[in-house]
Amino acid sequence: MPSEALRGRYEAYCAAQAAALPALLPREGLRALYRDARAGAADEVVDPLALLVARCRELLPLPPFDVWVADYLRDRRPYLEEMESGVTGPARTAPVTVDLRRVEHAGRTWVAGLSLFREPSEWRGFISFHPEETESSDSVGTPYRTGDVFREARADDVRDRFRSFSPDTLAAFLRSTLP
Repeated sequence: MPSEALRGRYEAYCAAQAAALPALLPREGLRALYRDARAGAADEVVDPLALLVARCRELLPLPPFDVWVADYLRDRRPYLEEMESGVTGPARTAPVTVDLRRVEHAGRTWVAGLSLFREPSEWRGFISFHPEETESSDSVGTPYRTGDVFREARADDVRDRFRSFSPDTLAAFLRSTLP
């Protein structure tokens, strides 16, 4: 997975963790935390909730990026479960890549990434393809993507369907995206 996609997923993870903290605090604790955040604000507070969430992110012992990436790449299932339990989840305009597979086509190795987003009552997904990086290449190359090919009630079900595709099926999806 390209590091910018991982960085974006990490930032979304950190933001979600920080945004969840205020709901866990008793009212007096929340007031004290907000007073603390406001005292540290240099400018006029335009968005009190954003200020509170930013302070929560500073206080939470969130893992550094490299630790989080190792955990995310080792086992994505907890992250899928966390997305499932959230109210909104990733949007169509900012889908989340949750799984990767390699696929061979025309003597070249490609990476197939499953991207998910949530619509009100269901999860949708698509597959994006990019040439696998090699030591001699500086960039990932042009990504190609399918239309929305998955629609399930649970994010885990979408991932299971993606994992069930044979290499030939993935290669067919890849061919359908290439110019």
